[in-house]
Amino acid sequence: MYLFAVFAALIAAISPFAGLIFTTVFGIKFQSKIYVFLSVFMGSTAILYFGGFLEMINALDILFGVGIICFLFIRNFLATFNYLKSLLLSAVAIISYGIVRQILFYDTIVKMTTNYLIEYNKMLVTTFENNPKQLELMQEVTSQVKLLFTDFYVGVWSIMMISALYIAALIISTRSIIKWQLKTIQMPFNLIYVLIIALVAFLIPNTQKYGINGFMIIAPFFLIEGISILQFHWGEYFKRSKFLLIILILAIAFNPYLLMLIILLGILDIWFNFRKIRNGGSR
Repeated sequence: MYLFAVFAALIAAISPFAGLIFTTVFGIKFQSKIYVFLSVFMGSTAILYFGGFLEMINALDILFGVGIICFLFIRNFLATFNYLKSLLLSAVAIISYGIVRQILFYDTIVKMTTNYLIEYNKMLVTTFENNPKQLELMQEVTSQVKLLFTDFYVGVWSIMMISALYIAALIISTRSIIKWQLKTIQMPFNLIYVLIIALVAFLIPNTQKYGINGFMIIAPFFLIEGISILQFHWGEYFKRSKFLLIILILAIAFNPYLLMLIILLGILDIWFNFRKIRNGGSR
């Protein structure tokens, strides 16, 4: 258990996304000693920080963004045995931490992103010195990446960590006697009001940034709802054809248009409840 906790901290130091998945899955595995597991996890993070291997913002990402979120999910799940409720409650903490992180460490985030992109730009100049058009294109992409990781990082953080927790919950479900009935997932209708507020904010020039962040924050919930619809209609078919399931997963991961289509499907389902229509009015 102790080695897994240390390993979880190391993974989280490299990638909070992968760290949250690993820590949550093994946190459930060692649920009877979850306090010891997370204490070792946080102690390992502290050693990395005081040893000079982590910046403060990275250490906080591991402690709060991974450790605390993992604890909240496991605690809620063991109390309710409800995957969706545990995910939603933990997601509130994920979003809250993302907002606080952006407020307190905005200058640090900008500085870190700028320094990284300066080094990356030097590499681009060396790589494309004989191809000025390609260099110009790559530098434009770089400037967009900087904008994404500064002004829209609350949205990026929320998408990344909510998705990680969803994946962790799926893995836990496959290993547990308590299965998550994916085809019955129904997100709260109140998300539609949040979507409307985000769209209104997007239409106002002075608040457009907040509108985009707002949509990015709630997009994972609509994506999960959309995936639930696919599971409801074609789940049995995909069980018989693992190859097509893998193709679908890869298509969702690498095709932004398909991804947006599934998110739109999730939004429409919250309104129209396609599964209820198919079942003739019964859920």
